[in-house]
Amino acid sequence: LAIVHIDGNNMASKFENCKTLVARRKLSISVDKAAKEAFVKLLKAVKVYQQDYFTKKDSGFKIQRDDKAKQILAIRPIILGGDDITFVTDGRLGIHLAEKFIYFFTACFRKTAADNDLKETLTASAGVSITRTKYPFFSGYKIAEELCKEAKEEARRHKDTSWLSFNIAYGGLSATSMESIREKHHRVNGESLYFGPYCLDEEQQNAEKSIRNLKEGIKEFGDKEKWARSKVKELRTVLSLGEIGSEKFIDEMKTKDLELPMVTGGTDYRTTGWENARTPYFDMVELIEFYPQYFLKKDDKKNFKEGEEA
Repeated sequence: LAIVHIDGNNMASKFENCKTLVARRKLSISVDKAAKEAFVKLLKAVKVYQQDYFTKKDSGFKIQRDDKAKQILAIRPIILGGDDITFVTDGRLGIHLAEKFIYFFTACFRKTAADNDLKETLTASAGVSITRTKYPFFSGYKIAEELCKEAKEEARRHKDTSWLSFNIAYGGLSATSMESIREKHHRVNGESLYFGPYCLDEEQQNAEKSIRNLKEGIKEFGDKEKWARSKVKELRTVLSLGEIGSEKFIDEMKTKDLELPMVTGGTDYRTTGWENARTPYFDMVELIEFYPQYFLKKDDKKNFKEGEEA
């Protein structure tokens, strides 16, 4: 199960900047309308996916039906309150749908703000908590909130940008905070296995922490003709040992003409897999099972416009 929590960035300051009660009211209406319109677009896009992909035998998805034999959409809203949005979906869809919702949300806000004579822009941050369905929902939701806070911290450092942070809980949720989870599962010898949060904005897509770099890496590692599953698993294991443990394996892969994916917009990580005590590749490998190749192989612009005109 993916629990997705999304929150608008710097909303308090936007309302404080409103000089009149009328301006505040217009901003509130614009945000609320944009969120609802964006979620409708997201639902329509999910419906397209179910028709074109989820119902195919090789997709791996099992679409349930209600007592009237109607398909149940693979998404359910929990909270739709202005810029505060929470929904749940299949674990394999969480990151993609979070990114897609923010794409719709910011686009819808530009239109509703213009209709209300507002010059404000909107960005948002997302936390995606992927957990087993048997775990307490509240625990997963609290993690999603903390992940959203992680993303918002990056948004504060990079003005007018949207960010996403995620976590996959393979075992229980015994850790009480994201800080303790990161320390327990994503750090080795002072080095960080988690590379995020990730920037969602197109104009920032050359930055090394862009969602595009992450998706290109998932796509490349997921190509079975290039990377055998056994080699991907080996890479995940050696990365979890840190930089020293990774270098020998990466050198061996080079002799077989296997090179790590290029990460644009920053450091070249391909030599050892690491730089400055961090690696972008662990996230890519972890998400192979949680980001279907169907979404990665499609044209990106077409992918994100599905449902937009509906």
